[in-house]
Formats: sequence, C-alpha cells, structure tokens
Amino acid sequence: MNLPAPTDWSREIDSSFGHGSDRPAEAYAALGRRVQRRRRALQGSVAGLTVATMALAGPWALNWWGDGPGGNVGPVPAATPDQPVEPQDPGPTVAPMARTADDVAVATREWEGSDVIPVTATEDGGLEVLDGWRVTRLVVVRESDTERRWGLVLSSPDGSPLWALVDWEGGDDAAGLPGHSGATTDRPGARFTRFADWLSTTLALQDASGSSDQPPAGEQDAVAIVTSGEVVALNGAEVLAQRPAPDGWSAYGPANEQFAVKLRTADGRTWFARVDPEGSTTVDPAVLDVPTMRAFMEHVTSRAESGEGLR
Repeated sequence: MNLPAPTDWSREIDSSFGHGSDRPAEAYAALGRRVQRRRRALQGSVAGLTVATMALAGPWALNWWGDGPGGNVGPVPAATPDQPVEPQDPGPTVAPMARTADDVAVATREWEGSDVIPVTATEDGGLEVLDGWRVTRLVVVRESDTERRWGLVLSSPDGSPLWALVDWEGGDDAAGLPGHSGATTDRPGARFTRFADWLSTTLALQDASGSSDQPPAGEQDAVAIVTSGEVVALNGAEVLAQRPAPDGWSAYGPANEQFAVKLRTADGRTWFARVDPEGSTTVDPAVLDVPTMRAFMEHVTSRAESGEGLR
C-alpha cells in the first residue's frame, strides 16, 4: 500500500504568510536609507509639534512616528481644551479607625440625647466624646470601612463610670442610602458588675433583634423561660431556686407570668434571673448587697420603681 508523503509542516507554516516580492536585498537597503532621510527632515521641521503632541497624548505620541511600542498604529485621540475631562468623585472619606482611648476626639458640639449618651460616632466613622468625659477602656468589636462597632467604658466629669456600645454604618451615595449611627449605654450595678458580661449580653441581644435567622431577643442566650406556667432551664443551665414574682414586678409584664430564679449556668457561674415567657434577664449576684433571693427581688422592684428597669 502506498502511503502519502509526510506533510512538511515547517514549509506549510512559512508559505501561509505569503511569499512577498522578489525584490533583491540591495533594494530594501536603499529604501531604508530614503525613509531614514525623510524621517530626520520631518523631525527637524516639526519638533515643536512633536513636543505638543507628546504633551497631549503622552507615550502614545511615539506610536505616531513609529518609534513607540506597537509600531505605526496611527494617531490616538487626546483631550483638548474643547473637551475637558470630567473629574471623578473620589467617594466619601472614612476616618481612621479608633482603636484606643487616645483616638477618641473631644466633641465641639452637642447632639440630641447627649445628656444621656455622651459618646457618638461621627459621620465619617470616627468617635467623639463630650468635653469632660474620658474613655478609660475601648474594645473594637467590628472594623471595616463600611461598618464599625465599639464597646467603651467612660468616666463622667464627677468620676462615675458608664458603659457604652456604639455602632456606625457608612452610607451609599450611589444607592441614595444615608449612613447612620447609634449608641446604647448602661451604668454598672443594674445587672452586671463586669463590663465584659454587659458587653457580650448587649451584643447578643442586638444581633438577635436585627437578624431574622435568630430567635427572639429575649430567648437569645437565655438561661430559662416560662412555659405553661413553669420555669424551664435552657442552654445547659440548672435551676437552683425559684419564687413567684412579687406585685412590684408588674412594670415588666403580668406578675403572674414572671418568676425570680436562682440558677447555675453551663460555665459554672451562679446568677439570679427574672424569667417570663419571652426569656430571662440575668443579674450578677455581685450587684446585690447580699447574694440572696430576697435581695434580688427587692433590687428588681427598686429598678422598676425608679423607671430605669433592667436593661
């Protein structure tokens, strides 16, 4: 059987580009010398135009003369005085992240509610505190150019402490969405003696309130709940003692649906709690004059009578 001769691929590839003319090498050399002479004459006569073109078109001006990258690609349109370039909006600026107490500025203004909440986030994501107040501790909870959150321990002009949780979220000008900020404050002694306990509980409540994937805020991290008139421990807690709520607790809801409970949580700590069908509100025994059920019930009652409640 006669097989076809093998294809010479090198020859095929060379021939695919065409054969060109049969002009001798001396002709190409002569042509090159004529082009070089014309180029020199042209460069000498339009030197000023060349500088102007380069100033307008930058490195692409070199391509007009065939000396730049890409060879002779022809002129590239450039901006002229008749075609001003629109300046681009750099977008909103964001303040440097406040990571220590020294990064918190002293406010030169007051804001709505500043007599109760003496700290706030600025429009650009910074932090300000009223004159006379000091930040003695700052915890960065969340940090980005679009969302920030801080926990702070403040000291008032008279030296009394205040805890605060401050949130900031940047706006979106393109979408027409304004930014916003908010703050939550509490004084030590209402429910907690430790800032870390207050901060973790407040964060859990806020995150649960803002998420449809979480249980109701009262049940988030709850240690007990009232179901069918009975106290049920949750999340590994153990009920140690319970009492029906006194009439003084009616400010928190129907007294017959509430219980005063002493319990031990999964981490081994002992707490008192006001428990109802929506969840539980814990109180650190260290807040009380004596760590007894009676002292706890009186504490919750006094907080209701003062209008401050348990937050």
